[in-house]
Amino acid sequence: MLNITLLIWPLLALGLFFTLLYIPTSRRFAHYALVYGRRRLLIFLLASILEELIFRWLLFYGAALLIPLVNVISFGLLKWFYSTVLGPLADFLTLHQLHVYLSGTQYSWVVGLALISSNGSFRDGHKYQGRLGWAWAWFCGMVLFLVMFRYGLFAAMFVHCCYNLFIWLLNWLIARLQMTPEEAQTLLQREQAEQQAQLASFSIGSRIVDTM
Repeated sequence: MLNITLLIWPLLALGLFFTLLYIPTSRRFAHYALVYGRRRLLIFLLASILEELIFRWLLFYGAALLIPLVNVISFGLLKWFYSTVLGPLADFLTLHQLHVYLSGTQYSWVVGLALISSNGSFRDGHKYQGRLGWAWAWFCGMVLFLVMFRYGLFAAMFVHCCYNLFIWLLNWLIARLQMTPEEAQTLLQREQAEQQAQLASFSIGSRIVDTM
């Protein structure tokens, strides 16, 4: 437990930094934190578990099975590109903390490429957070892979849940300091009305197209 804590505290510290960096725009999250607080928290925690199952297990092992076939089809070009460019770059960006998995010395190069491939999907799933969130998700995913390799999948789920819980509580506190629950409720009603108007407009547009 102590080893996991020592491993993830930089992740929590940087998560705090990036969240504080977004304070000027965090007002839009207020209605989630103050009106749908508990539901939002449950979604965060459920996402933590599901994302580990999908990205650290299903996609990772799926990629490990597919990569050798793609390498044969590409006449070894895939292995060359990974060993020459992609693997060393990822090893450098992660400060060699995943060196034994990325370098191909102790484990097959397929493991390293499967890791990067599935983590790329994890990163792309966070594009809605902007460029900074997109890049940060990649590093978070690599840390979670490190936790999984050292301590197992359930440990990665635990770390992911702790991180999401920490970020949710931090966003809730920021939102609570910026507006009251009543203001959050007003904001929520306004956004729901705007969403309904957009859906109605889309529906009318679809009917017009259908009649043409």
